[in-house]
Amino acid sequence: MKIRFFIFLIIFFHSCSNNYEISQLSPSKTLTEEKRITLSHGCNNGSIILDSLLILLSRCDSSFFYIYHKNTFELIRKFGQKGKGPFEFNSPNFYNTCTTSDLPGNFFIYDGNLAQNKIIDFFKLVSGIRDQDCIKANNLEKELITTRELNQLNNGKVAGINVGVSKGLFFIYDTLSGKKKEIPFHPKMNIPLNYLRSVYYGYLCANPSKDVIVYASRYIDQILFYNTNGKRIKEHYFSNIKQPLLSPQTSGVARESLCYFTNIYGTPERCYVLRVAHSTEDIRGENGKSIPIQLLSFDWDGNLVEIYEYKNYFHNFCIDETTKKLFYMLDNEENEYSSISSDVVQMILD
Repeated sequence: MKIRFFIFLIIFFHSCSNNYEISQLSPSKTLTEEKRITLSHGCNNGSIILDSLLILLSRCDSSFFYIYHKNTFELIRKFGQKGKGPFEFNSPNFYNTCTTSDLPGNFFIYDGNLAQNKIIDFFKLVSGIRDQDCIKANNLEKELITTRELNQLNNGKVAGINVGVSKGLFFIYDTLSGKKKEIPFHPKMNIPLNYLRSVYYGYLCANPSKDVIVYASRYIDQILFYNTNGKRIKEHYFSNIKQPLLSPQTSGVARESLCYFTNIYGTPERCYVLRVAHSTEDIRGENGKSIPIQLLSFDWDGNLVEIYEYKNYFHNFCIDETTKKLFYMLDNEENEYSSISSDVVQMILD
């Protein structure tokens, strides 16, 4: 029995050994709060900047979308009723792609529960035109229905992550040919199959004009850069690579394991990744909001350009590159699953 355990340890440490160059993180700038306002809705689950508009996606209010003026926080319009019709929504998500459509004011939404893609003309919406004249719907490909973190690439390709059984870090799907390419897990770890989806949980953001996809791991301290054919072109590691603690009760990562990266946001110039390096227990605990974070800024060539630090944890954020402002949303929780209000905080990047 002791011999078997010894052999297991050798295999384990070999599979998790550090053969990677570790990058040191020395924050050079501090995020400074400039403005804060309380909104009358909560459960914010996504946000984008579109010209002068700050657009928030809410999960527990009468409307899914709230459009604000980014400078004044004035509510311009809310829309998006829950339903099954062509102009309604059930579980909408923004594409993570850093660019909008070729048409000014248009942005793509995918709704897996309705198996629909939607193109929304936000400029028309804020001018007062009715919803049905601002929303165009078409079918979402079957291969993309049970997915998350979708990003539109060039030539009809889409990158995303499977929600169910994981066969790789992420996939690249060609909507024209119907071919799907799974990007291999990295780094390879000797773990049971039913833990793969949890251990390799991550976030994606793409810039089609730069031919780049960025993958950030939640439980592995790494940022990986790929081209849109799925070839890894650059990688960053910020601590020794090790297998996260596994929970036998949930077939997932234990709450005591460190969460390294918890969100990602792209602009045409930069890719921003939120690094926490605290456990789920810490983040969801009584003092979770006071956990310090780091915001890593990369150019699309994969170079780490700037490291920002901030005293309090936040999750949902977006960035206006033209004014160098960051906006983050913080729910004022009524309970673990819903909130009736939230704060929007504007911070200065420079």
